[in-house]
Amino acid sequence: MIEKAAARAVGEVPGARAARSRAARARVSGEVVLLRLRVEVDYPRPTRQVAQAVREHVKNRLEWITGKQVHHIDIEIAELVR
Repeated sequence: MIEKAAARAVGEVPGARAARSRAARARVSGEVVLLRLRVEVDYPRPTRQVAQAVREHVKNRLEWITGKQVHHIDIEIAELVR
């Protein structure tokens, strides 16, 4: 559930979408969540800014939905999309 919610939240950020395969992986330890996201970014958007927006939005969205604390989010830019 956390992985699906994270992948969906990525798509809510302008210029970003979840990668087609293995878009999100989560490790949950009690009330703490660690995430790894694979993201596609629209070219020519600045990847650092998009990654930061994804990180903030996904963290806020997951904490609101699950009530768990998102401690860390690793983001891999899987592809630049025209």
